[in-house]
Amino acid sequence: VVRCNQGVYFNRLMDSDPLFLTGNTDTVYASLFLHLERDGPTVVEVPAKMGPGTVNDAYFRFVIDTGSVGLDGGKGGKYLILPPNYTDLDPPEGGAA
Repeated sequence: VVRCNQGVYFNRLMDSDPLFLTGNTDTVYASLFLHLERDGPTVVEVPAKMGPGTVNDAYFRFVIDTGSVGLDGGKGGKYLILPPNYTDLDPPEGGAA
């Protein structure tokens, strides 16, 4: 059982019966599940040389890329993930400080 704010690391490659919508059989996956409505704004730190990674919402809609294809360009960075309709914070223009 995975709880919110905990991660799952898949230590084996997928086969033809993926758990993901478009899982690749040559990619190692890790997933993190956040409960933004309960916990509020959350910072996700991505180490250098990671990725590419993607943040999706609960409906698999794209939010932002991380890692080598993200704003950090593979150098590592912190991503502020806000709950839907959150208005109590004014994040930096373009998402980068």
